[in-house]
Amino acid sequence: MLYLRLKQAQAELQSHRAWLTSFRSIRALPRWQHEQPDFARSSSTGSRSNAELKIRRQVGRKQNDEATERNISSAQRRKQERWAGRRQTTKDVQLEVLSIRTDLLQAVEEQRTKDVIRLYNELPEKRPLAERDFAAIAQWTHQALRLENQARARQENTKREDTEEIVAFVDQLVKDVRQGNIVPSVKANQHILGIYKESGTLDAGKKFWSWLEGQDDSHVQVQTYAVAIELLAISGAALDEIEPLYGRALIRFPGSFHAYHLSPEAILYDRERPPPVRGLPLGLLQSITTARLMRGDSRKAYLGLDTALRLYPTSLDVRFLRLFMTERPLSEAYTIFAMACQAGYKLPTQTYRSLLDNLRAKIDPNSFDSQIATLRTILAATYLQLGCSGTVFSNTTAVLIITMTELFRLPGIGDVEPKKRKKLVDSVLALTRKIFEVFARYGVLPPQSVFNAIIMNIAGHGHSKEVLGIALKDLEALGMEASDVTRRSILSVAGIYKDEEFVKTSWDDIVVARRDQNEWPAQKDFFVLAKACKQIGSDFAQKQFDALKTFVPDEWHSAIQYSIDKQKAESSSSLGADKEVVSFDQLSAGIKSLDDDLDVIDKITSDRPTVLDFSEHSVPLQLLDTSKLMQSPLNIPEEDMRSIYDSLTTEQAVVSPSGEFEAPEQHSQDSFTVNFTIKQVQATTDHLPPQQGPSLSSSSPPEQIRSATNVTLGELRYRNWKCINYLLQLAEKHDQEYDVLVDKAIAAGTRPPARVMGFTKEEAEIIVETGLSEPLRVGKSKTKVKVDGRAPGRELSKQLAQQEIIRLRGLPTPPNSGS
Repeated sequence: MLYLRLKQAQAELQSHRAWLTSFRSIRALPRWQHEQPDFARSSSTGSRSNAELKIRRQVGRKQNDEATERNISSAQRRKQERWAGRRQTTKDVQLEVLSIRTDLLQAVEEQRTKDVIRLYNELPEKRPLAERDFAAIAQWTHQALRLENQARARQENTKREDTEEIVAFVDQLVKDVRQGNIVPSVKANQHILGIYKESGTLDAGKKFWSWLEGQDDSHVQVQTYAVAIELLAISGAALDEIEPLYGRALIRFPGSFHAYHLSPEAILYDRERPPPVRGLPLGLLQSITTARLMRGDSRKAYLGLDTALRLYPTSLDVRFLRLFMTERPLSEAYTIFAMACQAGYKLPTQTYRSLLDNLRAKIDPNSFDSQIATLRTILAATYLQLGCSGTVFSNTTAVLIITMTELFRLPGIGDVEPKKRKKLVDSVLALTRKIFEVFARYGVLPPQSVFNAIIMNIAGHGHSKEVLGIALKDLEALGMEASDVTRRSILSVAGIYKDEEFVKTSWDDIVVARRDQNEWPAQKDFFVLAKACKQIGSDFAQKQFDALKTFVPDEWHSAIQYSIDKQKAESSSSLGADKEVVSFDQLSAGIKSLDDDLDVIDKITSDRPTVLDFSEHSVPLQLLDTSKLMQSPLNIPEEDMRSIYDSLTTEQAVVSPSGEFEAPEQHSQDSFTVNFTIKQVQATTDHLPPQQGPSLSSSSPPEQIRSATNVTLGELRYRNWKCINYLLQLAEKHDQEYDVLVDKAIAAGTRPPARVMGFTKEEAEIIVETGLSEPLRVGKSKTKVKVDGRAPGRELSKQLAQQEIIRLRGLPTPPNSGS
């Protein structure tokens, strides 16, 4: 029995040796050599022995596992199966989350909004999304909402459900943020607040912010406060609620004494250099300035702009400046535009175009002063645009010439003697040709609307029939064809001439042109015909309508018939009692001033400079002489104004024997007190290069930093400071006048009127006298100077000017000011 067992064991051992030899020689070594890289392969005997030992261990471990598997109980086996199932489920869930996350981020990158929303909701858990993933999702959602709003503004076919779906998705994001289901992201939270603001879901935005402000810095930063302030401003919150929020932001994120540097009373050590402190939250300052503008606090708003321009006169966000151009009257908006151009800002094209459109839209068509003032302002704005960018746009030519030709629509132009009227026509045509020549240097050709205006206004209202032929020839020379508007203009001119045959011929041209396009006369064609026939006293319009009625859409019939029945004849000699009559001398003087202004632009653009040197050329920063408008005491000699500037914007500091600065006590701010000394400010500049910090002594003065228009930072800051004083005065006057109108409306129980955004009659009369050729000479005293160089009363004028600036800016009265 023992022998049989021994023989069986020997047979098994021989079989195992044969298998091991075969495995080593056939499978192990070739596979090892194939899988290992060249540098890791070894042909030594030791390497083969190590490989064989490793294989033996693996085979032995497998045999032990099999033996153990046979010996475990059924209960232990079921327990192992449960653990294996749990491990497999966890692995499957993680793989599913990672797969959905990849698809989600791909959808964000490809800007597929609906897929982003669907895939986010399919995520079983949100924690695998990193902070940057959450920010990317919120950013694209914000962008998708803006695209929806833009499409709705363009009156495209949009669905309200799409916007509601975006807002509902943001509500889900907010829920996950508040429950801690997702990694917090400051940028994502800012986009969420922005979505609530731009979608009009203001209550949800305010509710989210009330929770968000109490969270840690992983949720909130100073930029988040900026977005929240704009949200509250749009929701109608009072400044009493918004100003403390601005103060809390500066307290929570003090930075390097940001509260001091953003205060109106802060002092710059070196006005020729950028501020030494980096990372100032100008976005926060912009948001509180926006809120102040929306709530009607123009003084604090302009002081916020003054602070920003003092810190960064050449590198502000353009949106900061555009706020004032859209929210304030034109006389103020122009100065903001001029300040930006003077500093060399590359303003968006739409900024300049919007200014021109607003100037033209706010013009009084029956006021000579309003039209001349607008034209001179357009020329000044064009000068500034050329000076900072070296470019001009085609709509400039159109706005200038169309507005200029409308001078012939002014009441009383028909009563001017024919010879004098012809002189006016010749002057305007010569000015028009000069405009063509000047702007042609920049490749700008006149659009067709210019020739339509010349036909209608100069040939028609100017009663110059030869101009009609000249305009049509010029139109043809530029490769343009007469449009429907051109043919209607000619028909209108025929009515003004009271020439029945001309009216019929012009109408036939319209019908033929329509038929060439397989069309019939449109509503506007019949409206113009009805007016022309009323002027000639003919029923030709009714006959034509009856003849063509079957070819005109039924929905037009009532409007056309009403126009024919009710259209009243217009006579250029019929004047209302409230319309002022313009004289030949007024028109001649106005056209001459425009010609002189255009000569200035002609001279500076003769060699097509990229930008102008505004350190040498005068810059028309102001349109109004405030000494005439409101008896302002600020019209003092430039030397005295600069002296006041130095006294109010520099620290009267001395150097102690130890070499440290000693400064007077700082004053309290609007929302909180800032106790600050120059020694503390100096500590914030220790980490900067020597040229950026204040220095008491230097072997050679540092090179001055200049704007793109070659103006030094120090000079820019001074000019901006003067402009802010001017704007504070002007805004105060505008606000007081509007408040009076509102009080009267409330007392009468009527709705308050809209604010006057154009030039008032009083302002237009002043602007007429100023322009590029006659710039406003602020600070030019005409009083007689004594031998000692001091004029009688000059010290008193300087003192009054300083007191007015202190009052406008809300500054504390300095000692020994005489008040």
